[in-house]
This record gives sequence, C-alpha cells and structure tokens, in this order.
Amino acid sequence: MKIKYLTWLQEKTGKHEDHLNLPKDVETIGCLITYLENNKSECAAVFKNRSVIYTAVNNEIQQQDHSIKNTDEVSFFSAIVGG
Repeated sequence: MKIKYLTWLQEKTGKHEDHLNLPKDVETIGCLITYLENNKSECAAVFKNRSVIYTAVNNEIQQQDHSIKNTDEVSFFSAIVGG
C-alpha cells in the first residue's frame, strides 16, 4: 500500500509517502491509523487528534470505517482553508 502524508502531516512525519504491506488485521482506515500510531514512531503524535485529519483512498475522501486493501493509495491530510 502507498501512503501519502500531505499538508502539515508531511512536516510532522518527515516524509511525503510511505509503503506498507498491510497486516491481515488492518482492514479499515481506522485500523490503519491505529497501526501507524503503534508501529511508526513518527506517526504517533500526528494521529492523536483524528478529527482534524481527512483521508482519501484512491483520491476519494472516505470515512475511517472504509475498507482498504494493499493495492490502495491512502492519503492523509488536514483541511485546507483559503480565501
């Protein structure tokens, strides 16, 4: 799976993207976030407040209960405000 960190998440994690083979028990976006928090130290602080983070799967915004698979591209980002 390709994981992209956009907006301030890129700065906090120190990377723009990551690649991961999903463990069998990681079946949803919420499970992926928990997995990243527990297994990647650079992600632990990033996902503390999940309510400010949006997720897209294959360029479509999805909720945390959305199913994912290894062939997906998951992007994490925050709301972008413009004027």
